[in-house]
Amino acid sequence: MRPIEAGLICAWALVVLSLTGTADAEERPPAQQRWAILVSPDLENAGWSDLLTVRLSGAKDIALVERQQIHKALGEIQLSEAIGADAASARLKLGRLLGADALAILSQKEQDGKNYCHLILCECRHGARLWQEYLPAAKDQTEAAIAAIGDRVQTASTRISLGIRYVVGVAPFVSQTLVHDYDHLQESLPAALEATLLGTPGIAVVEVREAQAIAREATIRGQETTQRSVPLFVEGSFRIQDAVAKKNEALTLSVRILRQGEQERVVSREDLALTEAARFLREDVASQVLAALGEKDKPSLSAEKQIELMAAQALSFGHLGDWKHAAGLREAILLLAPDSARARLDVITDYCRLVEAKFSLPPG
Repeated sequence: MRPIEAGLICAWALVVLSLTGTADAEERPPAQQRWAILVSPDLENAGWSDLLTVRLSGAKDIALVERQQIHKALGEIQLSEAIGADAASARLKLGRLLGADALAILSQKEQDGKNYCHLILCECRHGARLWQEYLPAAKDQTEAAIAAIGDRVQTASTRISLGIRYVVGVAPFVSQTLVHDYDHLQESLPAALEATLLGTPGIAVVEVREAQAIAREATIRGQETTQRSVPLFVEGSFRIQDAVAKKNEALTLSVRILRQGEQERVVSREDLALTEAARFLREDVASQVLAALGEKDKPSLSAEKQIELMAAQALSFGHLGDWKHAAGLREAILLLAPDSARARLDVITDYCRLVEAKFSLPPG
């Protein structure tokens, strides 16, 4: 499992697609989005569907699909069929059956004897997942989880109403360093770039399989092809100049931005200090990606907000015992805040837990 699967997201090859609202949405007030709340039987029996419906019923920009209509649709499509990265087709079908602009999918997952709610929020024009997260689902944590889900739905609804013009993902960066001491940068470097791109209005991030599935569905449905819908791929590679002796840890970083039918863009730097890598990605590289998309706006998400979101995703992965991806996100935070004692402590803690999990012996 990977960090985009938790929301922010670390490691993918990039596809950009044009997203617009549904025809049904145009008949309602522009800001209002029609949401279907799809809940697995175990969570529904525990009252999660009722609690979330109550939570969202007062939102002026959200209209909820009736429960009876949802149960009928789930008679044709299993909820589990709509969860995966390559399940864009199932999400699109559910959206059509329900007349929904967006889906909130809640399913239960057990890890180490504890229950978690796997939350997926997706739009129904192309079936793209806009947000994923794992939330503790113990009885005494239900109220907090429902509140968090309600907030996530309202945030996603606002993004959809404002228009999602592109879906973007970034591939893992390739290490050209001979030793493995810096392998963590393969995920933390692209995570810093992805967090920055999420700060640009109209951009969502997905993983490569999902983007490919969305592209296939667009082709099957015969959607009009525009330059905006042509895939955009972002690839990166890096090398530590003196990784063995560690006398000079300067970074050589190169990022390629490719789009079919266009000349590729290459953004590179040599002798880049590790503490400057995040700034280079946030400013130089992100600006070139936006230029390739034809966007002039600069990313609007502050470094502080990026850190907050990545920390939430790291915590989500930690809940599942996925310390590798949690540590990768902590490393990305450290790139944005190299002087933060809290960030250093968090990354050390996650690596300690990763080692414990990797080398733990079976009982007896």
